[in-house]
Amino acid sequence: MGTDKPSFERLDLTAKLKDTTVNLSYKMSDLAIVPGTLSGHREGFANAHLRDFEGLYALFDPVVMGASKSADLEGYCTQIEPEYGKPLSFEFRGFAFNKTSAGYEFLSLAGQLKREIKETPLNIAVDLGKPELKGSLNSIKFAY
Repeated sequence: MGTDKPSFERLDLTAKLKDTTVNLSYKMSDLAIVPGTLSGHREGFANAHLRDFEGLYALFDPVVMGASKSADLEGYCTQIEPEYGKPLSFEFRGFAFNKTSAGYEFLSLAGQLKREIKETPLNIAVDLGKPELKGSLNSIKFAY
C-alpha cells in the first residue's frame, strides 16, 4: 500500500436546520481558494475591528472606491457605533461563493464583530475575478 490519499472532485453537504434543509456542493478546486484568501484578508478583519481605516482602505480595489477617501470608509464603519459600540474582536463564521447577475465572482468571508454593546455581523466580499489585485476587497457590510 502506498501513501496515496483519496482524490475527490466535489464536496456535497446537507445541513438539516430547524425548519429547512440546505444542500451545498463545492468543487474541491474552489474550496482550495478559501484558506489562502482568508489568511490574506485577516488583515481586513483586523483593520475593521482595530479601526485602522487607512489600512482597510488600502485593501480595496481602487476602482470600487472611486473618489471615496478613507474618511468616507471610516464614516461608514463608525456610523453604527452609538448603538452597538466600538469593535473589540472578530470571530470568523463561514464563507460563500457568490456570482452577480453580471457574472462577477466573489468570495464572501463572514463572521461576528464583537462590540462593546452588541455584536454585529461582518461580511467582506473578495473579488475573485481580478487576480492582478490578488483578491482585493470589493465590499464590507455589517450584515450577511
